[in-house]
Amino acid sequence: MSTVRTYVPSGRFSGHALVTVPLLGILLGALLATAYAYITLYLPIVGAVTFLLTGGMGLLLGLGLSALLHRGKVRNRMVALALGLFVALVTFYVQWAVWSYALLRRDDVDVSFLALLLQPWALWDVINVVNQHGAWSLKGATPTGGVLWALWAVEGLLLVGLPTFLALAAVDTPYCEACESWCGQAKGVRVTDVPADGEATVLALAERDDVAALSALGEPHAGTPFVRWDLHACGCGETSTLCATRVTPTVDKQGKPGEETTVWLSHWLLQRSQASSLRAGLPRAASDEVVLSHG
Repeated sequence: MSTVRTYVPSGRFSGHALVTVPLLGILLGALLATAYAYITLYLPIVGAVTFLLTGGMGLLLGLGLSALLHRGKVRNRMVALALGLFVALVTFYVQWAVWSYALLRRDDVDVSFLALLLQPWALWDVINVVNQHGAWSLKGATPTGGVLWALWAVEGLLLVGLPTFLALAAVDTPYCEACESWCGQAKGVRVTDVPADGEATVLALAERDDVAALSALGEPHAGTPFVRWDLHACGCGETSTLCATRVTPTVDKQGKPGEETTVWLSHWLLQRSQASSLRAGLPRAASDEVVLSHG
């Protein structure tokens, strides 16, 4: 069992966040849901492109929720999970109401949007009818029944699961209770060679609380895998954490360079002097970036 001292959210949250996050989150979600519903309804092509749009909407809502949670200074994982899931579910429901309304209006059916929005059973009836007849065709085939339910389930997973996950992940960003601010990030405060024992060596170093040992890991050769050390630090210097990520350079079929990453160590909690020693070797611009607050 690892004995590394790591950052753990305090569990605190501000009372106004319980009001502002869902209200502003639902407003953002409604705007995104409306745009998404009309785009997917009138999109001339379907298939992978549709799911890319779905993922894009889930990502945008998740980023918006993350910003709202940071603004509200929520450091409680259960609260973040509940708020994220609530906003995502409401957004998903609104998306169905808008899409169904637009579909019926396109077919010249006289229907009230508020009736669909405020009467879940009426909306459910519309969805069932659409499922029986199909909503769109792909390569001459029109998915209906179980196949269409499965496709909608995948869509729902992206629209609800992705924002909820990102909302939960937002709370894991280190927060300084002393200066009441989120820690800024500086990527690559150190870049070292991959040690012989890989992750085990990195964890052992952290368990010994030995930041100075980073210099003994050596520098990587160009084009070879390396370990990137990222620092999170607050403005007052009271809270600082260090993450270690193995980075493997890659090249795709078109010759475009990329990288594969694996997190080996998350938010090793540092002492003030340890963080200062890491920042000492940074250029001034990069060093200033460390103390930028997220709210």
